[in-house]
Amino acid sequence: MDGHQVWAVDASGVIGYVTDPAHALEQLGEALDDFTESREMATAEYGTMCSLRNTVDAFREYAAAFLMGVAPVFFDSGRGP
Repeated sequence: MDGHQVWAVDASGVIGYVTDPAHALEQLGEALDDFTESREMATAEYGTMCSLRNTVDAFREYAAAFLMGVAPVFFDSGRGP
């Protein structure tokens, strides 16, 4: 298991692992940034297609963690709530 996965137990008591939702949210943000920038690429259609696929994949990973009851944990930056 790599550093981007966390253990979780589903409703039936089966242990498994999901992508850390904080990591999935980071990936989602990067994919959306790529989507915005893809229109400026020489192959805009391909860039758009890849960024949308990455967006869907990141959201799917976040949703899987959410459904397992795993919430993202963000480290305090010292800026307060």
